Amino acid sequence: MSGTGYREAFTELFGFVEGHATFADAHAASQQTNSFRRGTADFWHYKASVGGAFVADADLDQFQHDSLFHFCTSRHLGRDEMALTQARARDATLTERLLAIGDSPVGYRPGALAADACTVIHTRHVSQLAMLLSHLQRHGDPAGMHFLEIGGGFGNFPRLLGTHCGFGSWTICDMPFMNRLQQWYLARTQPSRPQTTDDYGAIGNGTLRFIATDHKNEFADEFPGADVLVSTHAWSELTRDDWLWYFRNLLPKVRFLLYAASAETPSEAETNWRLARLQRELRVVDSFRTHDNSCVVALFERR
Repeated sequence: MSGTGYREAFTELFGFVEGHATFADAHAASQQTNSFRRGTADFWHYKASVGGAFVADADLDQFQHDSLFHFCTSRHLGRDEMALTQARARDATLTERLLAIGDSPVGYRPGALAADACTVIHTRHVSQLAMLLSHLQRHGDPAGMHFLEIGGGFGNFPRLLGTHCGFGSWTICDMPFMNRLQQWYLARTQPSRPQTTDDYGAIGNGTLRFIATDHKNEFADEFPGADVLVSTHAWSELTRDDWLWYFRNLLPKVRFLLYAASAETPSEAETNWRLARLQRELRVVDSFRTHDNSCVVALFERR
């Protein structure tokens, strides 16, 4: 990735007022709220994303030789007990089995993540996946189902499901540099699964597919569909125009939607508008709140 590409992507991701040539420069600027366009809101978003287990510069060989990748590895330790309580109420055994898989130490500096540690983001993923699977199991074996994810982070969802029971295929549609991260990460956590980046049609055999957003129109044109669309925050935080593109082009090709949205991003009014729009097309199967009630996690099914 070029320096310019890195600066632009990092600036947009975290809401910096200006771009920074290196991660070290950006990290130094992050100590001041006036470095961010939305002040304290972006300041705390950055802190929550980077957390305390940040990969040291001297440990680049533990992760990837691209500074931008660092923000995906580090998360605050601890559990979202509100989310776990909701998941256990639906299927306690399933929730504990997913938790037992554990958070992955891949990408962290040695010793930064204890063997029995769980990060907040990981426990939320476990809770969301437990809710999803508790309902999907009534409709067939999830191990043979096909999943499409909008914005995949570092690939924790396919890691969890792939370890738990497997899947027919998992496709992630994301920005090109994020696809690179996901390929690197999942090659280490799901090494036996084939990966593809240039096949827009039907796939199977537990394949992981990565679709860059700059090819999303071609993908939408050829994509035959999936059983489940997963988007925990990525889709819900796009601009309305971008949100509507996925709504019109990909949502009609799936049966179930696992969706998570914050009341704060982009705003409570916008989040509510999008949830209401989804409910006009889909039936709410289940939902719960987490993040101290500021986030809704919902499972929808096509009517």
